Amino acid sequence: MWIKSLAVALLIASLPATSRVKAPSVAQPGAAAARAVVDSFSAALQRGDSLRALRLLHPDLVVYESGVAEDLAHYHSHHLAADIAFLAQVRSRTIRDQLTVSGAMALYTREYRSEGTWRGRRIDSTGTETLVLVRTSGWRIRHIHWSSHD
Repeated sequence: MWIKSLAVALLIASLPATSRVKAPSVAQPGAAAARAVVDSFSAALQRGDSLRALRLLHPDLVVYESGVAEDLAHYHSHHLAADIAFLAQVRSRTIRDQLTVSGAMALYTREYRSEGTWRGRRIDSTGTETLVLVRTSGWRIRHIHWSSHD
């Protein structure tokens, strides 16, 4: 199942640059609604609104973080609260991001810088985030991949 998600993400990423939308432009059909889900998810995590964050996730969600693949139930029960707590202590700013829409799929990529203190440890790192969204009755996040380094 994750291979299919990766293949779709790579396919979307290979689209010509003219079909890509860089934030905040939303000229592609569906791009504004997909971008709203991305922004809403990020805002929900930062506000500590786990219910809102969960409503934006697809039931077949796959999360890659720290070399582990998690489904929605595992993310909800194990890492969602930790992600919210981390974001309450550590601020991140976007270096660059991009949204690409292709039919009923969207790919959001972001590079960011994080700074703050987490569990007594100073955080000063860069990272990447990839979200793959699918449109069924509305856009939902189907895949998340976070990676960072000091």
